[in-house]
Amino acid sequence: MIKISKIHIRRFRSIMDLKLELNQNNNFVTICGENNAGKTNTLRALNIFFHPENYDFEKDTPLHKLEGTQGGLVYPNITVEFIDGAKTFKIERKFERHTNELTGSEVNHDQSTELNEKQCLSILDKIHCFYIESINVSYPKLINNLIDTVFEVAFANTRFSGGKKALKEAYEQYTGGLLEVLQNLSNEINPLFKEYKENWEVEFSLDSDIKRFRDIITDDIEFFINDSSNKHIESKGSGLQRLAYILLHFKIIEKLKKTTILLIDEPDIFLHQSLQKTLHSHMQQIKSKAQIFITTHSPIFIDSYTLNNVFLLDLEITEKHYQRRNRNYNELKTKLVDISGVNGDHKIKQYLGIDNKDFDLLGKYNILVEGESDLKYLTELCKYFGLTMPYVVPLGGADNAERTLQFYNNFYHNMEITPKIILLLDNDSKGREVSNKINANKTKQHYPNLCLEVRYIPNFLGNSEPTGSKNNEIEDFVYPEIIVELINKILTKKSLTKLTNKQVVEKISKPAYINSGILQLLENEKNEKNQEQGQIISMSSENVKNSMAKLFHIEGSTKIIKIIEECNVKYPSVKVFLEELCSEW
Repeated sequence: MIKISKIHIRRFRSIMDLKLELNQNNNFVTICGENNAGKTNTLRALNIFFHPENYDFEKDTPLHKLEGTQGGLVYPNITVEFIDGAKTFKIERKFERHTNELTGSEVNHDQSTELNEKQCLSILDKIHCFYIESINVSYPKLINNLIDTVFEVAFANTRFSGGKKALKEAYEQYTGGLLEVLQNLSNEINPLFKEYKENWEVEFSLDSDIKRFRDIITDDIEFFINDSSNKHIESKGSGLQRLAYILLHFKIIEKLKKTTILLIDEPDIFLHQSLQKTLHSHMQQIKSKAQIFITTHSPIFIDSYTLNNVFLLDLEITEKHYQRRNRNYNELKTKLVDISGVNGDHKIKQYLGIDNKDFDLLGKYNILVEGESDLKYLTELCKYFGLTMPYVVPLGGADNAERTLQFYNNFYHNMEITPKIILLLDNDSKGREVSNKINANKTKQHYPNLCLEVRYIPNFLGNSEPTGSKNNEIEDFVYPEIIVELINKILTKKSLTKLTNKQVVEKISKPAYINSGILQLLENEKNEKNQEQGQIISMSSENVKNSMAKLFHIEGSTKIIKIIEECNVKYPSVKVFLEELCSEW
């Protein structure tokens, strides 16, 4: 599968010089930013790179260049780098007033081989690029794509072998054949539509009185959305019209054999949050067959936990201006915000409006944890890994487990559902004591209305075996590098000397330390480095543990994200446990 790895856009509308470098392990690219920051222009530039026939000199040249000066470099220049297996291709499209020039090179290690226009076109011919604008969606254009792609794929090696040419020669079969293809497509897509609303479905209608062939095919086909009211697409709201348009593109992509680039400008527009979530879920499924670029204002479509392929744009209006015909033209520059920089966290959080989120209501699958710290760590990590957490109930201490389980057991008496509950305890003396008591109660059938299982939270290496010597808590499950980062923030506030990450990480995996737990190790290290004032805080106090958990914010924090990325490779057991925990949900 050919993938875009780098994009360089120069002198296109508000974009004077913009470079984007993509993570090849993620086919979902999100471009966000304030209104008029240049998000749509980024997609437009990619679109005219693949479809130069859509280039409009008057609109696509920067206004201050077009009107303010006719000298110097004026015309758009778009360079895209592709990776195709072990090969890397760099293709540049240079636009003039009414023409464009295509040049390129194949890069292998330190060597570069020039490619002529024919060779460049041969590479681009392997790629199909769709651009879905935020406005002006064209159903005739879409149906034309269906005929050009889906029809020929669906009827390859059948009685309609040869696609449209065969139909033209055997014209009497055209009407039934085309309608059959479109009906098959509507049958395929209807289950997808019903995920958005139960009574939604799509269908096509074909005018049987057809006089011409190719030039009027699009006019002969009508597209309907049947939601138990008026079927015509024009009668539907803008959100439903555009949703149908996007979903039909998904079906085209599924049938195409070419590499596909899908550009969608604001998929969230006109859709309420529930439909946005469903659409985002379907995008995550289709991205295995296409590289998807979207612009959006919606946090639902922005991976704010990993910031993977998330690009934040801003518009700079420079003091430099041009004067022509008694008018001044300021230079506009779309620029990429460095979210990994000093102010990056603040900017991405400010844009996304990151705040505490509410949790889901009690469901059929639930997890009981000892305290708020457990809730915070598990929830944050699951969100980072894109895992859907069930309802998590903090008990306020392991001693409250028995009373809480008895309450739930009484509540669900004579109820239609039997909720599954996992009681997740620390692997310490109190946790083992409570576990033994709850399991004894299970044996005595004290919880007949619950599907109950008791587990211990493992450490970061995946060890959850209960022994009398262990003192492992939720902090031992979290990556040690993260715990050191959090405790150092507290030590800094207390004007104490910070701990050395490397020393703690090297010691914690040793048998002498791992059983006693990371909090005990941190206590020793803290006192060693702060022999005069170390006693002012205790690592095992609930106040310190809760403070650490409150400081654990992954969303939009580039430093924390980088630590987790590295730790996920070193300690895969953390993610494995979370996946197992959430897979039953």
